[in-house]
Amino acid sequence: MIDELRQVLNSVTDLPPMPPVAARVLALMRDHKSTARDLAGLISSDPAVTAQILKIANSAYYSLPRQVKTLDHAIVVLGEKTLKSLVLLACLKGLNKSFGAVERLLWEDAVGCATAARLVARRLGCADSEEAFLGGLFRNLGKLVMNNMDSLKFQRLMDESSQSELPVDQLECRYFPFSHMLIGAAVLAKWKFPENLTYVVRYYTDPGSVSGSSSGLDDLMAVVNIADDFCRRLGIGRRQPEQRCELGQIPGARLLGLDHLRLELLLNEFVEAYQRDLDVMLGQGG
Repeated sequence: MIDELRQVLNSVTDLPPMPPVAARVLALMRDHKSTARDLAGLISSDPAVTAQILKIANSAYYSLPRQVKTLDHAIVVLGEKTLKSLVLLACLKGLNKSFGAVERLLWEDAVGCATAARLVARRLGCADSEEAFLGGLFRNLGKLVMNNMDSLKFQRLMDESSQSELPVDQLECRYFPFSHMLIGAAVLAKWKFPENLTYVVRYYTDPGSVSGSSSGLDDLMAVVNIADDFCRRLGIGRRQPEQRCELGQIPGARLLGLDHLRLELLLNEFVEAYQRDLDVMLGQGG
C-alpha cells in the first residue's frame, strides 16, 4: 500500500493539510509531559471548536450526570482519547471549501458513520471505540477531497453512482485519478495518522482483505464496514436509502460472526442515538 499512497501524494497536489488546531492537539497529546490544562488551553484558542466540543459533551449521547461547562471538566469526564475524537470531528467540517447541499450530505455521512462505528465497537468489545469513531469519521474523507478538487465532476459522479451497479472504486476512477479510499488513506498518511486508521480508510469496503493483517485490524475494519452499511441502509448522507444485502451478509458481520438479530438490535440502537443527537453532532444544536 505504501507505493499506492506515494503515487497519490505525488500526483494530487492539493491534498488538504491537517487543520492547525487538530495538528497542535495531536502533537501535544504525544508529549508525555503535557497536562490536561495544557490541552484545554490549546483547544480554547479556537472558540468554535471549544463550543462544539462542549455541546457534544453535554448531549444525551454521553449522558453525563451534570453539565460540562469547561474544557478542563470535559477532559476529566470524557478522557483525552474521546476529546481528541471530538476535536477532529469539529475540525473536519472546516476542510470543505464551501458548504452547500453536497457538503452537508458528506458531513452527515461522516458523523453518522463515526457514531455508528463507536456504538458497534462499544457493544461488541472487539475494537477500541475511539479508534472506530475516527475510522468512521474519515472513511469517506477522499470524497470530501474529490469535491474540493472539482465539485461539478463530483456532482456528476454522485448522480451516476445512485444509478450504477459498478463497484464504487471503478466508477470513481472514471472521474478522478484515484478512488476515494486511496485518496483518503493518502491524506491520513500525510497527516501521520496511525497505520491502522490508514488501512481502515483504504480497505473498509473489503474487511479482512489485507494480507497478514492483525486480528485487531480486521475487527476494526469490520466495525467500520458495518457502520458504513448502516448509513447506506438508512440513507444517511445520501439522497435516499440504498438497497443493501441482508444484515447477516454484510462483509464485516460475516467476519465477526454476527447474526441478523444481533445486527438488527445494533441498527435500531444506532437509529435512536443518531436521531436523538443529530443536531448537536452536526453542529446545529443549541
